[in-house]
Amino acid sequence: MSTSSGGFFSESNKKGEVSELQKNLQSPEVQRDARQYRKVVRKVIAYMTLGMDVSPLFMDMIKAAATHDLVQKKLVYLYICSYASSNPELALLTVNTLRKDCQDSSAMVRGLALRSMCSLRLPDLVEYIVEPLLAGLQDLSSYVRRSAVMGCVKLYHLIPDFVEGLKRFLLINILFEKQIKTMCGLGFDNNYVNMLVFFILLTNNKPHNYHFQHFSVRLRSFSVWGQSQVMEMLLRYQPQDTEEVFDILNLLDDRLKQPNSAVVMACIQLFIHLTREMKDIAEDVYKRIKGPLMTILSSSNSELVYVCLCHIEILLSKMPKLFDREYRSFFSSNVKGTRMFVLSLVTLHYLYYIHNYLNCMFSAHVHDVDVKMSKEAVKAIGEIAMHLPHSSEYCIDALLSFLSWEIEYISSQTLVVIRDLLLKYEKSAIAVLPQIGECLEIVQDPKGLAAIIWIIGEYGQSIVDSPYLLEPLIDRIASEQSAEVKLQLLTATMKLFFKKPPECQHMLGRLLKFCVDEEMHMDVHDRALFYYRLLKTGPKEAERVVCGSNTKPVANPWNLNASSSNSKARKNDGIG
Repeated sequence: MSTSSGGFFSESNKKGEVSELQKNLQSPEVQRDARQYRKVVRKVIAYMTLGMDVSPLFMDMIKAAATHDLVQKKLVYLYICSYASSNPELALLTVNTLRKDCQDSSAMVRGLALRSMCSLRLPDLVEYIVEPLLAGLQDLSSYVRRSAVMGCVKLYHLIPDFVEGLKRFLLINILFEKQIKTMCGLGFDNNYVNMLVFFILLTNNKPHNYHFQHFSVRLRSFSVWGQSQVMEMLLRYQPQDTEEVFDILNLLDDRLKQPNSAVVMACIQLFIHLTREMKDIAEDVYKRIKGPLMTILSSSNSELVYVCLCHIEILLSKMPKLFDREYRSFFSSNVKGTRMFVLSLVTLHYLYYIHNYLNCMFSAHVHDVDVKMSKEAVKAIGEIAMHLPHSSEYCIDALLSFLSWEIEYISSQTLVVIRDLLLKYEKSAIAVLPQIGECLEIVQDPKGLAAIIWIIGEYGQSIVDSPYLLEPLIDRIASEQSAEVKLQLLTATMKLFFKKPPECQHMLGRLLKFCVDEEMHMDVHDRALFYYRLLKTGPKEAERVVCGSNTKPVANPWNLNASSSNSKARKNDGIG
């Protein structure tokens, strides 16, 4: 038989293939030959996995389940679980076979039947599953017990009220009391934690003290996956008093030294959760978990280091000086492209001792081929200057040197940072003014362009040709797409008008005319109209509002040549 994709999926061959399979499944000769019968069943599964619709064979495949061949039984159960939802009435016929297999002498068959029964995803069959499920939870085989609990999870997602219904059968007592005591007598099963944890997550209830004691005493015998899941489950546990909190912390303390990062992170999360209301010991807890976090930070796994840095950033928000002496570890981190890396550095109070090292490190990152990383490095230098006055001059010098590289995205981000620093370190950052004209020719990014315009508006009196720097931007205002640039241009031109009225009068008139008459962005239009009306009240009052009270008064040179196209607004204001 051809196995090419054309043979499988062409309409002419589909019916023929299914008919031939059905004929073979019903053939007495094939059924008598166990090997041949299994071969046909495997062919059905192969066609099913390739996307062919073999649902018409449902009745024949149910009959094929009545066998002692475990491989054939697995294949048939896989078929039944796949097509049960599309044949709910016929699926009912499989229940008797499955219930019978749940009582088989072989634990493999019992577990397989129970798992398949719970995977049918048919609410109408739940009543037939309860009894085998309860029997499976008490089975002597750990495989059957795990299958039973996984079945509880599957049925819970199908019918959420199912768990509540099982409580009347004392399911919780069976699972947590009788079974745990039985396991203690037989020797604890490390994999049994899977069913315990899943059922606790399933019930969505807070664990009781009795359950916590069982988990905590045997925590070390669980697999690493089980340990992390148990500790995650214990986040819902409410300790009875402070003494019990200390007992839990002492009990789990050695988990912080585990080589498995999932266990360590789960333990750290639990430590923080348990002590969230205990302000007096929070600092000690943070110091205790600092060591494991720094160990994870040295990992070669970038994803893991990223998660660790996210945790460290949260801890820094609670205790800023926690990682002061570990600053070198952050520089050696192999995660470059995350904002957590650079934001974590700005809170370290030892950085002003390492200017040369900082210069080399961040200059390397600013040159990085990754544009995002380069911008983050520039931003980090600005954040350090903002938080550490001792290093501000050094950082500003470094930022000014970046402008000489004439790289658009670096210059843009640098100017955004310098604009913010001008508000705090004006005497040092004002050294950027001589380079503003050159930067204006390089920068295209709206944020960088807005930063340049803001600087010109604030310090235009110190820039000889400041009006002529803004004029080309005003001339092409119609083609500007960024509302941020337009808003900044309006404000900067207004401020510059009060500093250099003769040069700016006609520029401002053209700008206001366009923004009031033709601008579609409402914020820009409204601000332009506001400035126009403000100027009509008088230049002195307008200057006080726009520039503040500490500015020199200017004569009234105002004579707008505005058109009357926006007739309604202008008529109401007496304009035109």
